[in-house]
Amino acid sequence: MELFMDEGDRLNWPVVKDRKWLMLLLVSILFAMLAVFLAAVKNQYGVLSIIISILLTTVNVNRTAKLTN
Repeated sequence: MELFMDEGDRLNWPVVKDRKWLMLLLVSILFAMLAVFLAAVKNQYGVLSIIISILLTTVNVNRTAKLTN
């Protein structure tokens, strides 16, 4: 497997191994799915859920930048 990895794959490996990054990603996706569900049932909390999802995604992107630099 090591033979087929190029430089870009090795740079992303610390991000993939990081459990906090993975948990933030999963929670952000769950909040986005919750927002869609809440919007489908015409609940006002869908807006709050999408805002939380965007904030978590922003934190996750910043963490990714720290891990790769």
